[in-house]
Amino acid sequence: MKRVLEWISAAVLLLMFIMVITTVVFRNFLSLPSSWSQELSQYMFVIIVFTGSAAVMKDEKHIRIDTIMFQLPPKAQRIARVIGRLLIAPFLYVLVTGSFHNIRTTWGVYLPTVRWFRIGWIYSIVMICGVLMSLYLVINLIQDLRGRYQTDINVMGTDLSEIGEDAGQ
Repeated sequence: MKRVLEWISAAVLLLMFIMVITTVVFRNFLSLPSSWSQELSQYMFVIIVFTGSAAVMKDEKHIRIDTIMFQLPPKAQRIARVIGRLLIAPFLYVLVTGSFHNIRTTWGVYLPTVRWFRIGWIYSIVMICGVLMSLYLVINLIQDLRGRYQTDINVMGTDLSEIGEDAGQ
């Protein structure tokens, strides 16, 4: 599923790039403003953000500052990860339930400049990605509680455990 999310993000990014180039060409060379492409590009950015967030949630690769975490003993790291996941869960609940409410509220509303594009579609993507993030959160939590969660102390191709060993010598 992560692969599918990554492909969706890549495809939407390509479409957004094409749309922005089209907007520039229409505006600067043909003197035809196209507000529809700018509006769709903004919504495509939302799609990229949420599909990308769901994809990185599987491996827990969101941006974080984990300098202190790596200095804790393994059992304390595990406790901190579990607490962190439990703190994230209510936010994902609000994201999913709020987007579901917004789907129902805005399903009949179309973009003013793109009459075929329902606002509810964007909230549908947000809800689906929120459900996937919640699923990945639960899977990682269960693995961690069972002691099977694999931590990765690799940053940009550098194994931090090796750096720590070199610094101690």
